[in-house]
Amino acid sequence: MAKPSLNHALAATSSSLDRRLTYEPMILATACFCGGIFADRTLDLSPLAIAVLGTITWGAWLLTTYRMPRKQRLACAFLYLMIFSSGAIWHHARWNWFPKNDIGAFAGSQLETTAIRGVMCTEPVRVAAHPAHPTLDTHRTCDRIRFGMKVDSIRDDSEWKPVAGFVRASILLSEQQTKSQQGIELPVCGDSIEVTGTLLHGKRPTNPGQFDFKNHTRGRGELTFLFIDSTDGIAAINRAGQEPGFRAVLRAWIDRQLHARLPQQQAAFASAVLLGNRDQMDLEVRHQFLKTGTSHLLAISGLHVGILASGFLLLLKIGLLSRRNGLYLTILFVLCYAWLVEFRPTVLRASILICVMCGARLLGKTALSWGSLCTALLLVLIVNPNDLFSLGAQLSFLAISTTIIGKPWIFKKPVHDPLQQLIAQSRSTPVRMMQLFKQTLRAAFCVSFLIWIIGLPLVAARFHSVALISPLINPLLIFPLTVALYAGIALICFSYVLPWAASTPAVVCCASLASIETLIDFGSRQTIGHRWVAGPSEFSVVVFYLGLFVFAVFPRTRVKAKWCILLGVLWLVFCWLVPSRIANIQQQKQQQLQFTVIDVRHGSAALVRLPDGKNLLFDCGSLSGSRRAANTISEVLWDEGIDRLDAIFISHADVDHFNALPRLLERFQVDSIWTTDAMVGSNAGSVQTFREAIDQYGVPIKLAGAGTTVDWSRTGDAAGPTLEFLGPPTLPDPDATGKLGDNDLSLVASLRWRGRHILLPGDVEGLGLESLLKWEIEKVDVLVAAHHGSKHSKPNRFARWCEPDYVFVSCGARRFSQQDADEFKRGHPCDVFTTDQSGAVRCVIGSDGELTVKHWNGGQWALLNHL
Repeated sequence: MAKPSLNHALAATSSSLDRRLTYEPMILATACFCGGIFADRTLDLSPLAIAVLGTITWGAWLLTTYRMPRKQRLACAFLYLMIFSSGAIWHHARWNWFPKNDIGAFAGSQLETTAIRGVMCTEPVRVAAHPAHPTLDTHRTCDRIRFGMKVDSIRDDSEWKPVAGFVRASILLSEQQTKSQQGIELPVCGDSIEVTGTLLHGKRPTNPGQFDFKNHTRGRGELTFLFIDSTDGIAAINRAGQEPGFRAVLRAWIDRQLHARLPQQQAAFASAVLLGNRDQMDLEVRHQFLKTGTSHLLAISGLHVGILASGFLLLLKIGLLSRRNGLYLTILFVLCYAWLVEFRPTVLRASILICVMCGARLLGKTALSWGSLCTALLLVLIVNPNDLFSLGAQLSFLAISTTIIGKPWIFKKPVHDPLQQLIAQSRSTPVRMMQLFKQTLRAAFCVSFLIWIIGLPLVAARFHSVALISPLINPLLIFPLTVALYAGIALICFSYVLPWAASTPAVVCCASLASIETLIDFGSRQTIGHRWVAGPSEFSVVVFYLGLFVFAVFPRTRVKAKWCILLGVLWLVFCWLVPSRIANIQQQKQQQLQFTVIDVRHGSAALVRLPDGKNLLFDCGSLSGSRRAANTISEVLWDEGIDRLDAIFISHADVDHFNALPRLLERFQVDSIWTTDAMVGSNAGSVQTFREAIDQYGVPIKLAGAGTTVDWSRTGDAAGPTLEFLGPPTLPDPDATGKLGDNDLSLVASLRWRGRHILLPGDVEGLGLESLLKWEIEKVDVLVAAHHGSKHSKPNRFARWCEPDYVFVSCGARRFSQQDADEFKRGHPCDVFTTDQSGAVRCVIGSDGELTVKHWNGGQWALLNHL
């Protein structure tokens, strides 16, 4: 008897399930490997248990295959369990096993300067600063230079200790260096360097809905980051060897040629699509790509690599290359290009996929099939199993899967009738070219629509964006993108061989990129072309793609197109639209009031969810920037399934309390905005921007002051929540009001329900504080610290006046010390929680008046205390 093998077992699986299937074993094997990775990530399995399971199943598979050859189904079950355990143990190793002297073990949470040595292993790339709004942002950001280095030693006092690992370093440039936009003399890739900076761990999300950068970088093997204050903090010790230095020099030379021969904006765009340096592009332009669903153009993906590789296939078609040589050259080109762009994950995935497809063609198999796709996915996961959770990898393979699923609709069936073939050949060349153009255009729009509709649940859940214009605009961009890529390569080649002739491809490349930007700008300005949404839940997304996998991949479960449409509509209704309504109904049934202070660093934003389903937002700003504040608040709202706010309350005219408002009005429906008369009448530029945004979206403004009361109770519910304003005070002399500062005139809100009391005093201080302290007030359960806990708001007197049980302080790092907390406690015994230490803080008031305090920790709400 011949010895059994893995191929024999896989073939047996195919035979036992369906003899007509040729790709199903690879699909099942890949699915099992992915299942093992997913199980280890979510359940954090014991490595010993995984190893024992793998050993037992491997032995059982051998035993069954040798001793019981007729028990093929049982042998296959053991085989797939073995593949499952292999995926789990491989992920566990890549996710958890790092050297004991890894550089991540030396990172701290304090801003202490550290010196490390190592080898620069990526090219230094200039990262464009986030654009600052002229009136809403108080701080102007500067450009950075980012690079990666393999560390070999760290300085401990006067000694150097050996360490291992990889660190991503970031150098902050000065304002002058940022404005100059000139090249900066730095070491190159391959150099041994010494850097001095702050070594920090990646920060976990401090608010629900935020992207987990720590886990994202951990999946790439990066446990820490190095922040360098200036270019003086880096120095070369030894110059590089030939290989890494050559790639760095080549990439730097290409980037210089692009910037020398193209305008600044198009040069940054060209560097993004050719070298992957999209960080050079303006953030506002990248935001336009997101709104139009074309962000994939800025990341070198399968589309870019496929367009570049298709040139060899074109040479093959016109007869200049044989089929075999053309496929070999395509594989060689793809590998060389992946090397040039430093084997970045997006390019590596695309390269593996194209190489597998070319290999399938060389073996005489269908290039675009489930078998080749699963093979590519398996290779990608073997390189890095954490790519299973990477959004880029998910979208890449989803796009190819969509093309395979849509083959019958995308590509016209070949004509086999000899008479029809003769008629087609007898037509003139212009007619045939026109028919080919129509077929290609139709296929492009079909592909674009199918990729959009199938990727919609994932994109909506992760980006909270629905680009309705995406299916229309993406096909129109393929031609100019193709021209830009080939013109960019021609520009680079001519710049080296015939510099005087490089101007022609430069003009073509510039025109192509400018046409793309024009289309993107036009699409982003269409109000009906984009919608911000909370998106479906993670569970609903999993249900959608599992259903797609079952109904599209396995022939026995395939259904007709009309039934697929019906299933999609049912999913949209019962897995996206209905669950959000059910969650709202459940919240109303629970009769809870949720009050959440969002971590916006040094700023203020608090979300109130009333028992009847109304959503209120108190302040929405941060000194860290209007864009960052808007993104943080939006992520929290979307995580709560909120698309609409019943009211936004702005306490006063400091930008760290309202600079996120214009972007929030763009993303959410807001019924009303409450603020003070002093703020509406302010002549400050930031307030003018505030009023312009409100006028643009037609949101009514309502004024409030001391003594204003808003009753949020439903009809017949006398015990509903009540909102009363204790400030700003109304002064008898109007001239005296004009002499007060913005903080003195802060809106002070008092929220009561079920015998519990929450106080939000804004930044009240000075005469406004003195007027507030004259009120006779009921005991406060939760106090949001006035002015972020500043001593100007007299925390001792404030706590003695309102006697809070809990104090929530919305502040940035190192802006609130233990001595500041003691000031509140000296006024009245209380628990003080800060957003920079605890993350977002939430109190929940039940229908019986029970109060529970939680904070966002490790991706979930953790209990702090309850009364």
